[in-house]
Amino acid sequence: MKAFLLAALLFAVPLPAQHTLKIEKLDHPSLTPGSDLFPKGTVLLDGLGAADFRPALWQADTLHWVADLQYPLFAPKPGHNRNIYAASSVEEPWGWRVFYSAWDGTDHGNDCLYEGKTTDRFLTFTDRKMVVSHGEFKHVSNASAQKLLDGTYELLGTSEGSSNPPSDKPSEKPVVFESKDGDHFDGDTIPYEAKHSDNLPLDYPDYDTDHFNGANVLFRDGNTTHFIFHEWIHDKNDIYWAEGKDPWHLKVGGIALHDTILASNDLRKFTVGGKDWYLLALYHKSDVGGFTGRDSEHLWFSLSNDARTFAKEQHMVDAQGRPDKFIFSVNFVSQGSKLLGILYGASENAATDKNSIYATWVQKLPLLVALKGYHLGNGGVYPADGALGPDRQRFTLPAGKPFDGTLDLFDDDGKTPLGSVTVHLEPGNEYRISY
Repeated sequence: MKAFLLAALLFAVPLPAQHTLKIEKLDHPSLTPGSDLFPKGTVLLDGLGAADFRPALWQADTLHWVADLQYPLFAPKPGHNRNIYAASSVEEPWGWRVFYSAWDGTDHGNDCLYEGKTTDRFLTFTDRKMVVSHGEFKHVSNASAQKLLDGTYELLGTSEGSSNPPSDKPSEKPVVFESKDGDHFDGDTIPYEAKHSDNLPLDYPDYDTDHFNGANVLFRDGNTTHFIFHEWIHDKNDIYWAEGKDPWHLKVGGIALHDTILASNDLRKFTVGGKDWYLLALYHKSDVGGFTGRDSEHLWFSLSNDARTFAKEQHMVDAQGRPDKFIFSVNFVSQGSKLLGILYGASENAATDKNSIYATWVQKLPLLVALKGYHLGNGGVYPADGALGPDRQRFTLPAGKPFDGTLDLFDDDGKTPLGSVTVHLEPGNEYRISY
């Protein structure tokens, strides 16, 4: 493995230790040593997840993003129709519940809403199942979910077309479902069969004739419901906001983000120093408006202090390579006051019919610095191979052998030193760093 020669020069001078770092070996690794994700000659390092949300790092575009080595994070099940996208994560006491839109190995090509669960911090997904069938529509897609304070799950989607009865009425409207347990939506049957009556009403002037596809966010905020939306017929260059006491009593307020062709896909709220910050996820929806393929490999965000007026969008992160070049959705992953990273649906082509889910995380930057001397590593600096979930990274040790040296740790911006600790690392083990 090649060391970063530039990094070796940069960090040849001892770093000012701002924290006392501790490192411990875990009794049981999260992954099986020798497996594909944990091959021979490597170690895992935990404790690298993002700290509390800091708007200044976002505004300055100085976040340290680390792509997940699970590429993709999860793919469609085997079957005739395999297309999975719009993954929306909901934090739970045991991990995360992830809702998503898909043909998850189905015989038919109708979009439906699914869910899966991860209890090991995004290493595996279990109990994958359809929770909302397309029902009376041709498609129900673009999952966006939230767990309310009373424990209710609210799942927003996009309805399209009509299968029962066949109809030529305008399609692509926001549709919402509710559940007490995250599995049973609007009834006792799994999956729930979506109905035309599930479409949301909205007092937008051209609502009946417009298309609202893949660009809607519903966010309950105390006694206020925020709805951020983008329509693709009469005004495809603006994102709008609406508010109400619940999703069925929304009033359009105006333009939230002006002069943008980007699509809103998720909204999270953080309070920092007594001030509210709303973080909006944005992507380029390349299957509408004649924009096919343009900027499809980029993701953006926008900040607001009231969920009504958002600042000009800023670049967030890009696709990792050819397999995820055409991004088709984006969703944040949060845990309490921490914004951990993003999940995004993407494909290697613009057809948008063979997507999988990928992940990139905001993490600290750890660097292994070998001891001086030719036979000890000659002071080389070794970065991680990549992430395995929101707070774990994998390192390939030099020559795959035990490593002696130091571990230098940098903050979520990848620049601010947090401290340094002497380490002895044995291949096939997992370690946790703390301070």
